[in-house]
Amino acid sequence: MREKGLSPNDITYSILIDSFCENGKLDVAFYLLDRMIEEGIKLTVYPYNSLICGCSKFGNLSKAETLLDEMVKKRLPPPIVVTYTSLISGYCREGVEVVYDGAGGKLEISVSPNQAH
Repeated sequence: MREKGLSPNDITYSILIDSFCENGKLDVAFYLLDRMIEEGIKLTVYPYNSLICGCSKFGNLSKAETLLDEMVKKRLPPPIVVTYTSLISGYCREGVEVVYDGAGGKLEISVSPNQAH
């Protein structure tokens, strides 16, 4: 792309990050986020959502939580439903009993799943 005189923008990076996250290549996705930051490209909620989803999907919930905290600290647009859905799905997969309160804070809960009949 650069060889043709084109520079990636926030949308290009977001698509690439999402693709690498979907394929479990989180190291490459994080590298691309770092490049975005280094190049001064506007950060949006979309690459963070992709990374949070990827981390949750592949069992790195602590990193997903760190990313959510980073979003808040960097004053990015607020997390959206997809952000929290990804985290909650990850928690459910891991059997973790923690969810976010919607304002960036954690609520400790103690819930046991019931049996479906």
